[in-house]
Amino acid sequence: MSLDLVDEAVKRKVKGIEDVLTTAGADLKLVKTENLHFTMAFFGEITDDQKAFLCRRLSSTKMPPLTIYLHGVGAFPGPRKPRVIWVGVIKGGEDLERYATMAVKMGAESGVATDQSESFKPHLTIARARSLFGKENLSVKLESLMDTEIGETVTSLVRLKRSTLTPRGPIYETLCESSM
Repeated sequence: MSLDLVDEAVKRKVKGIEDVLTTAGADLKLVKTENLHFTMAFFGEITDDQKAFLCRRLSSTKMPPLTIYLHGVGAFPGPRKPRVIWVGVIKGGEDLERYATMAVKMGAESGVATDQSESFKPHLTIARARSLFGKENLSVKLESLMDTEIGETVTSLVRLKRSTLTPRGPIYETLCESSM
């Protein structure tokens, strides 16, 4: 389950950050602008019955769009060994965490196991490092972007999405969404 980033001005700012990161010469896979989203829970493969259950629960649950304030760029597990590059959430993180808890609960009720091995950390993934090639330059770029102001944005409703992996990147399809 996820919330899409819908604000075009904020998407342009994120795209500018991605452009700066590419100057590091690192082996990065950037998230396409139209695919930027906040992941609440990742369910993996689900059955048709589980999908139907999740869609019924989601469409009957009030989970309106959230106002989020984005600031700073970082990486998991850290800037010296970046694997996942993200934009930070400094306002609205508690709401994202509450929605993530609800998403995990819905998954559990449907019999779907979630990949929640670590505690939820509100963030917007913008790129992934495919290898350690260029990591030193990438670390320098990340440190220079730590205090980047991105701004306030409003998300979509919470959506259950299907992700189909292709050689050109993932294709996302919205299956259902929460109510207002």
